Amino acid sequence: METINLSLVLTLFGFFLSGLPIFRLFQIKNWLFPRVLADYFSLKGKNYFLNKKDILVLIFVLYLLLGLENYLHLFFTLFNLWFNLIFEIASFIFPLLPSLAEFLTLNSLSLLFLVLTLGLFLIRLPLLKNIQITPKALILLFLFLFLNFSFIYLSKNDPLIVALIFISYFQIAFFVLALMLFEILVSPYLWLLRRRVERKLKKLEIKKIVIVGSYGKSSLKEILVYLLQNKKILSLPPRINHEYSILKFLLRQKLENYDYLVLELGSYFLGNIAWLTKAIIPDYVFITGITKQHYFLFGERMENVIWAEGLEALQWMKKGKVFINSNHEYFAKLKEEIEKNFKNKELKIITYGKQGDYSYEILSSELEKTIFKLKIGEDSHLLETNLFYPPQIENLVGALTFVLEEKILNLEEISEKIKNISLPSTFLQVKFIKNFVIFDDSYNANLKGVIEGLKYFQELNLDKKIVIFNGLLELGRETKKIYRELAQLFQNLDVLVLTQPEEYHFFKKLIPQKVFFPRKQEDLDNFLEKFKEKTGIFIFNRFPRGLKLKLGNEKTD
Repeated sequence: METINLSLVLTLFGFFLSGLPIFRLFQIKNWLFPRVLADYFSLKGKNYFLNKKDILVLIFVLYLLLGLENYLHLFFTLFNLWFNLIFEIASFIFPLLPSLAEFLTLNSLSLLFLVLTLGLFLIRLPLLKNIQITPKALILLFLFLFLNFSFIYLSKNDPLIVALIFISYFQIAFFVLALMLFEILVSPYLWLLRRRVERKLKKLEIKKIVIVGSYGKSSLKEILVYLLQNKKILSLPPRINHEYSILKFLLRQKLENYDYLVLELGSYFLGNIAWLTKAIIPDYVFITGITKQHYFLFGERMENVIWAEGLEALQWMKKGKVFINSNHEYFAKLKEEIEKNFKNKELKIITYGKQGDYSYEILSSELEKTIFKLKIGEDSHLLETNLFYPPQIENLVGALTFVLEEKILNLEEISEKIKNISLPSTFLQVKFIKNFVIFDDSYNANLKGVIEGLKYFQELNLDKKIVIFNGLLELGRETKKIYRELAQLFQNLDVLVLTQPEEYHFFKKLIPQKVFFPRKQEDLDNFLEKFKEKTGIFIFNRFPRGLKLKLGNEKTD
């Protein structure tokens, strides 16, 4: 009984020491190991996987290997004497304490780790509050703890093995194993859900629009839904992006009440979208563009990225229309792969972008409006929109391509409708505060968006230009190469404010005269107070906790 109790206490101690941060990391990464592994090869990877706590554990392991456990035994003996003294005093104050200790059958070593576990619990409370409690999270937590307990108990609480288990690398291995067990347990249920959705959709005439690509999906979806206001549209709410949640959402809806189903699908592994679209066979597919944003997740091969974030959506289509954005470097390769692999299907390929069946040219752009020329075949049409950001114009043209191709709106209707497009607050917002013009694109975390944003920002007529950059995710081993390319664009700015120490140390070597790193809120406030001219601030990706812009009252455009 004492062995089991000690194993349980050690399991909890290890969880609060190493397991909880790993658990939270996997939850942030949507429970996907490739996304966690991508962080390992980023600039901050060492902080996740070889931190001070791991080093201390490794020192302890070395301590044991060198045969110095006698000193450890002496420590436990002294602790036992000290604890017994405290216990006697506490028993005099609380008479039931001896009975409780006898019931729990805890020895001095168990009590030591129980006290340490309680201390760790208090330290980890802020992290615990960030854990999102879901059925999946609870099942994974149970499997994770069970695996830790099993190994600790089977080792008979051997100090060396227990210490090794506490290292982050072993915790990651256990969590990956827990994920594999979870997939085995739930896969039959997922297959059943997919079959139910497939049968449900076969009975309906609802048109299915699937939007895929490396970037621009959300923007295109919102503009398309806006243009289809006169139709009955069902689109996925924010944060519903996993197969399980998508299938459950569709089963709950009365799909017979809608004309169009609009699905924005992201991919994190090969076969991800193909598995889902077997049930939701699209009538229309948008491929918004391909870039290296998730390069590491697909084995660092662009062929895999093209398939996973583009072509898989076409796999089960027998006929339909495919709308492809031409404004990206992999357009020719993408089109070639479609023509080679899907030539036996009745698919009509429609291209849009600066070149294509529906092409456009921006004639003038201000913060209030953009005037652009839309060319369809040999015909050209002047259009005006309140959207001003080039990537949004690109996605607007994609949405216009659909409504014109399907004859849902004519050019006269479009001309009026696009003058007042409203996008959610998660998209680029312009704010005027004092002498600052702030471009808040803090929800943008993709490489293409950052490059386009920097090019746009450089063309603006401003006295000073500041970029606040919180880094890019999931670039893996490409991180340093891509950051070097971004440094060339950052060179044209007045200041690059970096919010992560790893990015700061990297860019400081490349453009030392341009970078600034605020270690606390006061640093950022004092720095911005120095700017009295008309100053533009472009924010890429979200601020880390503890930092935000404090510039006074604002006016949002």
